[in-house]
Amino acid sequence: MVARPCFMSQLRYLKDSLMYIEEKPYGFKEPNKQGPSDNIKVDFVNDVHIGDIRKDTEAFSIERNGFSVFHIENDLPYEDYHDHDKVEPYFRELEMLLKNRLDASRVDVFRHSVGFILCLLGRQLT
Repeated sequence: MVARPCFMSQLRYLKDSLMYIEEKPYGFKEPNKQGPSDNIKVDFVNDVHIGDIRKDTEAFSIERNGFSVFHIENDLPYEDYHDHDKVEPYFRELEMLLKNRLDASRVDVFRHSVGFILCLLGRQLT
């Protein structure tokens, strides 16, 4: 059973566009003097129920919901996130988990500034 919604919100999604077959979505934070600063086209979905899913994580899948919840053995405390030596083993474990669970040919986890980005290569998720 899915948890009851906590609140309603609007979500923004990347619009499905044939343009993205030949040109990947991009956006620049700084002004781009050589062309447009982005090529992002979005769709909005209104009145989306946002709720706590922690008690029902198994009910969600990439195929059905567009996301999945995975549990990882290596518990990285928040205060260690900026310690490269402590983060690297966590990222390697995360890469292996995602590669196996998503049947991807390659997964790279890398940090950028404050956060991290997951790049899933080799498998198109529809």
